[in-house]
Amino acid sequence: MAGFRFRLQRLLDVRQAGTRDRARDLGAARAAESGAAGRADETARWGMEHLARLRGEAGVLPLDLDAWQAGRDRYRSLRGAEAEARAELRQAQQRTDAARGAFLDARKDERVLERLRERRQGEWEVRAAAAAQAALDEAAARRGPAAPEGEGAG
Repeated sequence: MAGFRFRLQRLLDVRQAGTRDRARDLGAARAAESGAAGRADETARWGMEHLARLRGEAGVLPLDLDAWQAGRDRYRSLRGAEAEARAELRQAQQRTDAARGAFLDARKDERVLERLRERRQGEWEVRAAAAAQAALDEAAARRGPAAPEGEGAG
């Protein structure tokens, strides 16, 4: 009997390649999300540090209103950058969620074919074992009945 051959192997190979691609996409999305989270945290930290400096400078007299106004404008700019970074983070999280869903779907589709392949291979193994047993039975039948023990020792 010829070796096992899964008729849908090419499709399984394509699905496995698709799963690997989705895994790479998920990894890239996670890396982008991590970078966006770092940028959002960093801009928030810069804003808080700048605000602390502004508050410290506001307590020093005489107060330079022009410098304080410039500092306040800078703080507003930092808050805007933080809002943009947080929006970028939300978008990165959405892309990560979409990539995770695509990966899980691809993995599920691949697993369906893998289970089918395993089932078909199991069926083939049962048939191969039955064919081998049938061949042994036929060979034994052609050889004739075995001589009973103890005969011919006379």
